[in-house]
Amino acid sequence: MKQTGNIPPDRRLKLLLTACGFLGLLWLSFEDNTLNWLKLLSIFFSGLILYYYLRFPNHPAWFHYLLLGLVFGILVTLTTLLMMILKAGLHTHPFPEYSIEQIKEIVYLTPIWGLSAMLIAFGAQMWKQAG
Repeated sequence: MKQTGNIPPDRRLKLLLTACGFLGLLWLSFEDNTLNWLKLLSIFFSGLILYYYLRFPNHPAWFHYLLLGLVFGILVTLTTLLMMILKAGLHTHPFPEYSIEQIKEIVYLTPIWGLSAMLIAFGAQMWKQAG
């Protein structure tokens, strides 16, 4: 496997996963039900999944990058909902941790995340081919 930078790719992935786990545990400890940090953590977690997939030497064609962008958008929604369920299960309150409107907001953002990730992935592939 080709090494880029000073840190080997496997070690880089382990460091990112450790940072991801630390941030997730830190987020779980707060009694906060806003969606901003939750969205950022979900994007980070989903990005690590795609980073793991794209680190292999067989890079797909440009249309495969579009599909990966769409999968990333769906992964962000699924990761966000999973983290909401996890936090609601760990913080047992008599009232729900997240309201129905907040859950609907996350679900409604799925096409936007999918489309924007598709465009970013397509741009990344075009930039890679150009240089």
